[in-house]
Amino acid sequence: GISNPEMVIDVCLYIAVDAKQKFYLDKIRKRLEEEKIHFVCMKGAVLKELYSETFMRSSSDIDIFVDDENTDKVRDIMTDLGFETERFSHQIQDDVYSMGKIVYVEIHRKLMSGKCPWDKKCQEIIKRVTPKAEGTYECVMSAEDFYLHMIGHMAKHMKHAGFGIRMIIDAWIYLNRFGDSLDREILDKRLKYCGLDVFENE
Repeated sequence: GISNPEMVIDVCLYIAVDAKQKFYLDKIRKRLEEEKIHFVCMKGAVLKELYSETFMRSSSDIDIFVDDENTDKVRDIMTDLGFETERFSHQIQDDVYSMGKIVYVEIHRKLMSGKCPWDKKCQEIIKRVTPKAEGTYECVMSAEDFYLHMIGHMAKHMKHAGFGIRMIIDAWIYLNRFGDSLDREILDKRLKYCGLDVFENE
């Protein structure tokens, strides 16, 4: 058991936030499907499902990609669900919504920020996403592209601010789950194409 009271409080907080994030992500998913809007869940929203308990992979927000042509509709959906618009503009990479200053959702117009040399080539991943299941509007990246996107995102953080142990653990857990099934030839080719092969190797 956990004997440190402060740690108990932290764990309870992580569990509560995780539950709220899952609750609202389910609502958003349902509405996007009803409105026939293609979307891709990204980063922590996907990675936390690989942990033994989802709350163990804390996440400050929920990241979802939606084509810019649909972001006005998404703003209406988020407002209807009770979210407050923190930021919205067709001139920026992502819009931000909040629920009670606890659950934050970022709706991305681009997979990558556009601040790094590899971002434009990594953005091509979106052309290769496929439906999560037959007849659904939720799309997913291949295992190779999800890992490529993860590496590109890590490299961005390293370039601009650095990153902590969480991203290393994410990569370790992802490779432990999918490493044997990854098509390394395709992955290495895409990493080199994006200029991320040396960073990934290190």
